[in-house]
Amino acid sequence: MADEVMDLMKNLKFTDAEATVVETPLMQEYQVRDEMDTWILAKLLSPKPVVGDTVIKAFKAIWGAKKLVETSCLKPNIFLFKFVVAEDKDNILRRTPWIFNGYFSVLDYINTLKYDPFLGIEEYDFSPLKTRLRVFGLPLGLMNQEMGEKVGNTIGEIVAVDLRKGE
Repeated sequence: MADEVMDLMKNLKFTDAEATVVETPLMQEYQVRDEMDTWILAKLLSPKPVVGDTVIKAFKAIWGAKKLVETSCLKPNIFLFKFVVAEDKDNILRRTPWIFNGYFSVLDYINTLKYDPFLGIEEYDFSPLKTRLRVFGLPLGLMNQEMGEKVGNTIGEIVAVDLRKGE
């Protein structure tokens, strides 16, 4: 399909009025980059669209409405949360996964180091999903760091293995 579009573009002719180039000021890009450091883009992994206001109200109640500057539903099941400070955003990201109505919500922070002002909503990577895995029934002799890593590596990348003693 991309080849077909490129073929059509070769025959495209612009008038002088249509050929005007609009340039964006660089200063604005830097201001947006700093602001985006407090943003989280979230995608709800639901097979059908959910009511955006309901999701926003739920997360505001959990995360604290005073920590959020702005919230919006950008597309069905895709939400933008803008925090007052980056530290609040980072705390939310550390406490993933977040679940709404039984469905995982995948959070992607807008990485300002890889910032691209031309990236569209659909181009963000929602595939990494951090979650907790709890294994029951392991023999006592296998409840160790090595076994935790082996089991965890069977389903994805290990972030941490929790070896706390039970109460």
